Amino acid sequence: MKVTNKEMRMKRKDYRFTLGALLAACAILFSSAAIADGQAISKGGDLAGGFTLLINEVEADPGNQQNDSCQYIELRGAPGSTVPANTYFVAIDSDAAFPGRLHHVVPVGGVTVGSNGLIYLRNTVAPVCQNRTAAAGTTVVDYSSVIRIGGGNLEVGSESFAIITTTANIFAGLDIDANDDGVLDISVSTVYDAAAFLINPDEHYVYPNGIAQSAILGTPFQDVPDAFVRFPGNDTPNSSAAFYYGEIATSPDEAVAFVDPRSANFPTGGVLTPGAPNVPAAAPTTPARADYDGDGRTDLSVFRPSEGNWYLFGSTAGFSVLNWGISTDVIVPADYDGDGKTDTAVFRAAADAAQPDFWILNSNGFTFSGSSWGIAGDVPAVADYDGDGKADVAVYRPSNGTWYIVLSSNGSAVIVNNPGDTPVPGDYDGDGQADGIIYTNGNWVGTLSSGPQVSIALGQAGDIPVPGDYDGDGRDDQAVFRPSDGTWRPILSSNGSQPVIQFGAAGDIPVVGDYDGDGTEDQAIYRNGQWWVNRSTGGVTVQQFGIGTDRPTPQFARP
Repeated sequence: MKVTNKEMRMKRKDYRFTLGALLAACAILFSSAAIADGQAISKGGDLAGGFTLLINEVEADPGNQQNDSCQYIELRGAPGSTVPANTYFVAIDSDAAFPGRLHHVVPVGGVTVGSNGLIYLRNTVAPVCQNRTAAAGTTVVDYSSVIRIGGGNLEVGSESFAIITTTANIFAGLDIDANDDGVLDISVSTVYDAAAFLINPDEHYVYPNGIAQSAILGTPFQDVPDAFVRFPGNDTPNSSAAFYYGEIATSPDEAVAFVDPRSANFPTGGVLTPGAPNVPAAAPTTPARADYDGDGRTDLSVFRPSEGNWYLFGSTAGFSVLNWGISTDVIVPADYDGDGKTDTAVFRAAADAAQPDFWILNSNGFTFSGSSWGIAGDVPAVADYDGDGKADVAVYRPSNGTWYIVLSSNGSAVIVNNPGDTPVPGDYDGDGQADGIIYTNGNWVGTLSSGPQVSIALGQAGDIPVPGDYDGDGRDDQAVFRPSDGTWRPILSSNGSQPVIQFGAAGDIPVVGDYDGDGTEDQAIYRNGQWWVNRSTGGVTVQQFGIGTDRPTPQFARP
């Protein structure tokens, strides 16, 4: 159907400003805990002659764990190629106490990459995994030091790993950043690849040549991950998108099972298997809603209308404050730029079609985007309708029962007529694209993006629709919260069962989200500044964050 201004009574227009222009228009406040000074290098990859060497896997012994002694380091390059002279795999202390100290130096210059494209750096002193068998065709290089994150069993610190070429005389214990300015004191001619365990957001990172890029891994104040691995087929050096990480469960060889923590992009069904393929038949997980720091967990977060402030308590990034919006705005947090982090955004229907209706503050570079798309009376229905990993600007117009959607993948407009009371977009068929479902008096009606019609009876007058993936199968489940008796009533798509979960009371605000990062959404309620979360792993938690008049952002958020 063709979209006309007369029919729509609105005109699409995008507004984009950099941070400099944005700061001139509004005040943006951040707490010191919200911005980490940790940086990682960006130089690397192809060298003169085309030689490339990448970090493929690192399994190390976290410093705060007594029983994790497995160690496995795997490098990847062209089969049969020879590593240039004076090339080393190094581990650099990156915490606040001893930034720049070399913990480990493993010479790999002159080594021939195995016929399968791999070099296995085998530790000969680690007590548990020293006899792990390398895959056929792998070149094995022995070394004799234990990589322990933070340097001791009682210390939790950050660690940087890199492959470098230098003619300097380097050795374990050498401080290569004596003045702690973030620039190495030795001359490094080449940085092939780098990755880092970021443990605390206030730590001091030291990387070759002082070249900066955002840190790759982070789980501050939580259990330290055991391993990070590169996605198969991703050969981009020094890229956070190339890696994911997780905790390996204690076992005789610590080679398979993973537990929390794990990164936001940990593949559904994937396993950490050092020395073997890591993501068989797996795809990245759907981002958690209201996940402002991109760690795969829903964050405690509120919008305070009286101030226009967003108060965020990131499960990784910690506390921050953003001033974005006014009291009459409808908050519409979602991941509009596809970076895996929820962006702060508001919907404010403008009388002037030349003015934005959606005001989006992107987490990616703090860029403001404004879209003129909507009129007074419209209900925002933001979701990822085209499956490109970015939330699409969309509204539902109750006056004519029509959805108006702008696809971020190509900018085209989509009009769908599906009248009812409450839009409840979600990915009900698990194809990665949101479906425009409407909820009216206990009936869920619409058409799935995969084709089938939906007409499901679930709910009664007074119920609040709370769709979400409660069984972790990658599909949103129809569900309602019944304030009259404090029960949650989903229909689980995995098996069709309809459990009744007692959690909440009249007056509570349901705030569905994946608070523990396990890929299954949790029942949760907001009650006068208190968050009650019924985690699918770990039981019930209660935490104070906010005041009674705040609007909890997970209530409005979309992945």
